[in-house]
Amino acid sequence: MTIPLFSEFQNISPSYAVDYILMVFFSSIGIIQLAAISSQLTGIILIRNLNLAKSIAALLVISPVLWFFAKTNRNINDYAGGLDANDQAVFFLIGAVLATITTLSVSSLVNKKLFDTNHNLPGELHSLKNSTYYNLIKNVLRNNYKNR
Repeated sequence: MTIPLFSEFQNISPSYAVDYILMVFFSSIGIIQLAAISSQLTGIILIRNLNLAKSIAALLVISPVLWFFAKTNRNINDYAGGLDANDQAVFFLIGAVLATITTLSVSSLVNKKLFDTNHNLPGELHSLKNSTYYNLIKNVLRNNYKNR
């Protein structure tokens, strides 16, 4: 029995879909890290040494793409087992969202001791220069609770 919503995914090789999601996941982590480094958002940078972080982030952007296309012939029509645009969009979204969640979670753990959790920060993106994502969420929830 198939779920009608996902019936279109039946023609896709599972390894092709997983490989695509992994490529997007690791490349997205690299892009997020490069953006965080250039914007000096130290709260979401995973590696404290910025030169090493830039190098690893650049490798994370390029290497998964090279791996994905070098692994096997990926020039496959969607009717022959490749990804059509709709499938590709769904798998891209899955990979990018997982990369964002992973980056925010891991960076909050890695940078936990770097920042003082007692200061008041607005819940805005530039606040990641002074705090971790976890601390910002905690601060926003605490402020919303106090304002009730």
